[in-house]
Amino acid sequence: MAVTARRKPPSPVRAAALVVGAGALLVVGGLWALARVGAPAAPTERPPPEGWIGVPTAAAPIPAFTKLTRDHVWDRRKGRLSLTYLPPEQITPEMLGLDALLGRVLARDKPAGYVFTERDLLPRGTRPGLTAGIPPGKRAMRLQAEAVPGLFGLAAGDRFDLVATVPLPAPKAGQGAPAVGGVYGPLLAGRLGAGAGKQARVDVVVQAGVVVVAPQARASASAGQGARAQARPVQEVVVAIDPDEVAALTEALAVGAQLTCLPRSGRADEAEADAPGAALPASAPRAGDGAPPELTVLDRITGEDRALLAVPRATPPAANGRAP
Repeated sequence: MAVTARRKPPSPVRAAALVVGAGALLVVGGLWALARVGAPAAPTERPPPEGWIGVPTAAAPIPAFTKLTRDHVWDRRKGRLSLTYLPPEQITPEMLGLDALLGRVLARDKPAGYVFTERDLLPRGTRPGLTAGIPPGKRAMRLQAEAVPGLFGLAAGDRFDLVATVPLPAPKAGQGAPAVGGVYGPLLAGRLGAGAGKQARVDVVVQAGVVVVAPQARASASAGQGARAQARPVQEVVVAIDPDEVAALTEALAVGAQLTCLPRSGRADEAEADAPGAALPASAPRAGDGAPPELTVLDRITGEDRALLAVPRATPPAANGRAP
């Protein structure tokens, strides 16, 4: 009787390999068949209507104070210039062509897909970068926005005033000004601070300043020591002020004065900085500012009584014998 040998079943690993190989063959075959039959072609861009004119647009968002090059108007996805086609009657003289754009510096952020006009650009010859946003005749300073309440929310080009407040030390007990009588006594006492409570010096240090770069975060110096040192983000803003205001603002920052930002109106009909009523007074009025500018303190002695008396200082007569 003949004995037949039984075939050994394949191992699980070999069986899995056969299944994977068969699946790969099916995928390759399907791709080959799809290529033979022809996949649906990608939709092609429709040509513009006849007679329409292409106007350059920003291919991607462009930040302010950037010098425009061909790359800023080149659509990499389509491999051509970024153009928007318009009928001739919709083309205005304000819309700039490619030759008028190259080499110019942007005055403000430009979103993608919008045409360029002369209002978007700074004068020819302007250097790109931060200095491009400084108005002529002004100087730029970088401030911490958290140290100047009121700066948050302002955009580039907004105008503002800065007010510095410094508390004044109150006179110690027994060191106040002596009591002064007379009609002008209270006015002089107010000037000398006699009997006054908390007082502060308030001065306007910046008028008609301009925001060059809106508040934005940057990493500050690391706080802590060793492995615990961590960079803390700080909100900073770049402003432009008049040259004669630089020293006053720097002094206010050095003494730790409280700075308050007063935003100005952004309406189109807002008066210019030098218009009447647009400027703030240089400092806050003090007690006794309504008194005559020149006072004299007399020591009045009546018998055994002695008192101080404030009277207006005598004005010398004019050459014609009359008081000026």
